[in-house]
Amino acid sequence: MTTAPSELYELAEWHGIQLKYVDYRGRERCATPESLRAVLNCLGVPLNHWSESRDLLRAAHVEAARQLLEPVSVIRDSSQDAVRVRIAEASGDRELTCRLALEDGTVQSWTVKPEQLLAQHSHQCEGYTYREARLRIGRGLPHGYHRLEVVAGEQRQSALVLVAPDAAFVLADQKARRWGVFLPLYALHSRASWGAGDFGDLSALNDWVAARGGSLVATLPLLASFFDEPGDESPYRPVSRLFWNEFFLDLNQIPELSACEEARTLLQSGQLAFERERLRQSETVDYRQQMELKRRILHALVATAFAGGSSRRQQLESWMQRNPEVQRYARFRAAIDRHGRPWTNWPDRLRAGDIASGDYDEPAFRYHVYVQFLVAEQLTQLSQHSQSSRLAWYLDLPLGVHPDGFDVWRYRETFATGASGGAPPDGFFTKGQFWDFLPLHPARLRTLGYEYFLSVLRAHLTYAKVLRIDHVMGLHRLFWIPRGMEADQGVYVRYAAEELYAVLVIESQRARARIIGEDLGTVPPETGIAMDRHKIGRLYVVQYECRPNSDWALADPGANSVAGLNTHDMPPFAAFWQGVDIDDRVDLKLMTPQEALAERSHRQATRQALVEFLRRRGLLPDADESPAAVLEACLAFLGQSAAEVVLVNLEDLWGETLPQNTPGTVSERINWRRKSRLTLESICRDPFVDRVLRRVAAARGRA
Repeated sequence: MTTAPSELYELAEWHGIQLKYVDYRGRERCATPESLRAVLNCLGVPLNHWSESRDLLRAAHVEAARQLLEPVSVIRDSSQDAVRVRIAEASGDRELTCRLALEDGTVQSWTVKPEQLLAQHSHQCEGYTYREARLRIGRGLPHGYHRLEVVAGEQRQSALVLVAPDAAFVLADQKARRWGVFLPLYALHSRASWGAGDFGDLSALNDWVAARGGSLVATLPLLASFFDEPGDESPYRPVSRLFWNEFFLDLNQIPELSACEEARTLLQSGQLAFERERLRQSETVDYRQQMELKRRILHALVATAFAGGSSRRQQLESWMQRNPEVQRYARFRAAIDRHGRPWTNWPDRLRAGDIASGDYDEPAFRYHVYVQFLVAEQLTQLSQHSQSSRLAWYLDLPLGVHPDGFDVWRYRETFATGASGGAPPDGFFTKGQFWDFLPLHPARLRTLGYEYFLSVLRAHLTYAKVLRIDHVMGLHRLFWIPRGMEADQGVYVRYAAEELYAVLVIESQRARARIIGEDLGTVPPETGIAMDRHKIGRLYVVQYECRPNSDWALADPGANSVAGLNTHDMPPFAAFWQGVDIDDRVDLKLMTPQEALAERSHRQATRQALVEFLRRRGLLPDADESPAAVLEACLAFLGQSAAEVVLVNLEDLWGETLPQNTPGTVSERINWRRKSRLTLESICRDPFVDRVLRRVAAARGRA
């Protein structure tokens, strides 16, 4: 077997590939040469054989040396107001000509003499001599996105300058000790809904929580999905992270309904009532059938909205002009409706991004524009109503998008092909996780000025006052699994974390929105340090934190944390307490019977330690070790803690044992479709639910 040369590892590191990482058991895992070569290819490095590593490494060094400016530079309030420059020796002692175009259109121009540059050092790279230095661009610049252009002799280059606050927005009364509830919107259902929750149900739940002193209602991502082919129910693989899911529209709130006789007739028909009732009675959500029913109404309403010269049509067309991207999205979705297959199988011209009016049906285009218009209206109403009720409107931003979706088609240069994002094996997911979405390309993100990332943030922060960033470690590094390899053969690829944080805190401050990072799983130390420095909230989850030590079964949640018992990817509390999840992992062959035996022993010790821990604090009665009593005591512990927010999973309050999602499964388990056992009306009048939430509210000082 041929040994890989050291230059292969140097080349991989140069392109941001991490050669090793520490797994969940504290063991060092080293990347194989095969994995390194595959990921280098995904990054666009044309490495066919290891012997080419040396030449490619030299070429990369020379390219970097000849780069006058980095594609992106960050200046923070507390940092030096200077960017790095590399000036060719051939430029001699010429002055540098600088031009800074501020985001507001203001332009500043100046020249810099060579001796005015800071921290100058000479370097040589493959016979090329250059001087590296720091160029000051002035203090007091407004926060935002500015474009710097520098001319040094024959060299000319422009770059994005991010002038950013040191930290994200923090609520002025952060110590107010908030609490809220969690339930997926599709799982929330009422007497009025069509078999799954909608924005009307969410508004009603918001009001109910606000009346009890709660501060937020959390749910899963609400982004656009494929209902027909290729189809995907996961809220974490949306069609787009820029557009929203019309599945959740509350049809009763649509203004066109009162003027559209066809839609009213359909709503009152016996056949539709029968089909709607069948959907209500089902224990799982039938996305395709429910959307088919809603489409019948929406298609009738589209015609009404676009008819004549009404003020409503003028409002709609004005919104279209202000949002040109929605027209691109609507053309994309209409072309999928016409062709009936993913864009990767379209004719070359369409695949390349050129969709003309003859490539789709106009009614389909109007439908997709119209439903986005309606969702924007209803999200705005929810956001405004939440703020008037002193609720922080909460949204969840997923890490990835569907590879056949709009975002990859529209921003394809931003994505890396040939690999999937995922996670290495850990204690919960022993075979690792394969998420089946394309990772963002680190270098292209920078050269494109983070356009896509910025657009995604703004789409969410238009409405959200609290934004949860899924897998916040992805700002630092992401686990790439090359196509055809197993999850344990993946490697970590680094991103320019400080630049991503700079964009995040700029947008957080502009929107006055709190940012929460999901930092569970294999977390590198630098992630926590950066989150604390930038004041990004963290997650505290009892199932992760619980230890078989009665003196310290649970550590106190930090003051900047959102604390809860579990997440949507974990077993509910009753299943965890009874060990149902262990049996399930054995059934899925994610754990051997021998491993399960050890896990059950560890779980029993953990349960006993937690019971003793809670009793010593006077939170659990001596005579009661039932799951309901321990659940209530755990929430009381979290409620009394310094945590910024305590988040209660509503399904835990009635002893649910089935998870909303079992990671690593597709058809083996019902994921993203299971309805809440209780309807919205039943939740609101359940005495145990009311008692536990009142206890949490009292512990938070917000009864």
